[in-house]
Amino acid sequence: MKRTLITIFTALACLVFSCSQPSPNADLKRRADSIDIQRKATELARQMVQKTKDSLVRAQRINDSIAPPKQLTAKTVHLSGPCPVTVKECLVVSDRHGKGIIVTLKNTSRKKITAVDVAWVVFNKHKQRLGSSGGKARKLLPAGKTASYAWDIHAENGIYAKASVRAIRYTDGTLWMAD
Repeated sequence: MKRTLITIFTALACLVFSCSQPSPNADLKRRADSIDIQRKATELARQMVQKTKDSLVRAQRINDSIAPPKQLTAKTVHLSGPCPVTVKECLVVSDRHGKGIIVTLKNTSRKKITAVDVAWVVFNKHKQRLGSSGGKARKLLPAGKTASYAWDIHAENGIYAKASVRAIRYTDGTLWMAD
């Protein structure tokens, strides 16, 4: 009986002392996990900052694509009247990356075009309007020539689109804008 009581007492003592103190490995593991989480958070923050910087650079490029060259700013003349560019074709296309729109334009003026601002409306198979957007492209388009411009669109059910020209920047610095 004495032996049984001693065994029970010893087992209880071991149980109490083993539960009250975490093993040194558990504390080290928590610290390592904490450091790893901090490292991952720092890396994610760095990636977010880089994406923001990249977005700002892309936005500036888009802004510059239709902006007049600095040396021609003083010469900018706003033209009006009929559009000097004809929309020859407007296609909604799909590939493994998603949907896109391709707009083919013909320069019917006598001047070279350096940038074009295009607007479009996308429709579904029931001829319902899904939405509209636009894009700016910087591509030299000589007088009388045709060129195609492409943009990504976010219209999963889009089947066809209609496009129009909002603005044109010529190489001489003049700017045509839709009424």
